[in-house]
Amino acid sequence: MAVGASTTQTFNDFRTACTPYLEGKGGDVIKCQELLMKLKLDIALFSSTSPVATSCDQQELLLARETLELAAILAVQQKDIGSFERHVTQLKRYYNDFPNLSPKSAKRPAILGLWLLFLLFMDRIGEFHTEIELIPTDDLKSELIQYPILIERAIMEGNYPKVRQHRAKIPDRNFEFFMSKIEELVRTRIAQSMERAHTKIDVSTACKYLMIDTPEKLATFVQKTNQHGMGIERDESMQSMGEDGIPHQSSVGRLHQKVGKIGVTWRIEGHNLVFDREGRKQTFEPMDLMCNTIQYATELERIV
Repeated sequence: MAVGASTTQTFNDFRTACTPYLEGKGGDVIKCQELLMKLKLDIALFSSTSPVATSCDQQELLLARETLELAAILAVQQKDIGSFERHVTQLKRYYNDFPNLSPKSAKRPAILGLWLLFLLFMDRIGEFHTEIELIPTDDLKSELIQYPILIERAIMEGNYPKVRQHRAKIPDRNFEFFMSKIEELVRTRIAQSMERAHTKIDVSTACKYLMIDTPEKLATFVQKTNQHGMGIERDESMQSMGEDGIPHQSSVGRLHQKVGKIGVTWRIEGHNLVFDREGRKQTFEPMDLMCNTIQYATELERIV
C-alpha cells in the first residue's frame, strides 16, 4: 500500500523543520515535536512496520526509517537522552532487518556513531562491543564509527588526555553533546583517584591532571564538588532501561552516589589543592554495595 499524500506532506514538513537542527542552527522544536507525533501515528498504521507483517512496502520503510533518524538527531540537539535511546532502539530494526533497503541511509554512520558514544557515556561497555560486532565491515570503515572506537580505546588504556585531544577533532557536530558528557566522566574518574592518592597537590598539577585550563576554573570545579558531590548530575531522562526492564546504572551514577559518603572536602590553600579528611568518616551504604554487585554480575554475564 502506497504512503498517503497527507503522510508524505507531513513527512516533508517535518524534514524541513528539522533541517536547521541538522545544520546546527536550532529551530522550532514545538513544531518539530507536533509533526513527529503525527508521523508516528501514521507510521503505526503502516502494514510494513507491523512485527507480524507478511509483506513490506519499500516506500513505507524508507519513510519510517528517515523519520526515526531525524527524531534521534533532534533528541540529541534537545539533550533528551531518553528520547534518543528510544528512537535508536526502534531504528535498529530497519538497519538490521532490512539491510538491503534502497537507497542506503546516508545518516546511518552518524546515528551508529552517536549510539556508540551514548553506550560509552552510560558505561555499557559490554553492549558497546556487541554493537561493534553487529556493524557491517563496510560501515566500520566510516570515520563516524571509528571515532567512538578510538575514544573507547583511549578510556580503556587510561590515556585520558587523548580523549580530550579527540574531542577537538569531532567529525560531526552532533557528537559534541555526548563527548562533553564523556569528558566529565573522565574528569570524575581522575578526581576520585586524586583525592584517594593525595592529601594535597599543586594547583598547576591538579589543573593538568583534571584537564582544566585555569586555576579559576579549578576553583569553580572545587566549589561544585563540595556542594554537589563529584560526578555528573543525573535525572530521570538519563535513566535507560535494560532488556530485563531494570534501569541501567552507569558508573557516572555510581561515582556520584559514592562521593559525599566518603566525605572528602576539597579546598585551595595558596598554591595547593588540599583534600581534607579530618572529622569525616568513610561509610558504605548496603544499598550502594548491593547495586554495584548486581551491576558487576550483569556486566560479567553479558560479556561471557
